[in-house]
Amino acid sequence: MSIPLFPLLTKRRRIMASPIGGRAMINEMLSIAEKFGIEPIVEVFAIAQANEAMQKVRDNQVRYRAVLTVS
Repeated sequence: MSIPLFPLLTKRRRIMASPIGGRAMINEMLSIAEKFGIEPIVEVFAIAQANEAMQKVRDNQVRYRAVLTVS
């Protein structure tokens, strides 16, 4: 694929790609997750524990995802 550089630069355009797929693929993946009851693994912290959560992220102790809740 050949893409001219200067027309992109002058109009401040960019070309991007993603290895996770397009919307259709993401929607299909979410449908499969719903069908089989697959849920994300998260570690939930109250907003008052934000500093603790950030330290666990820095120390690489959060396995998948840390979520702050406000309630």
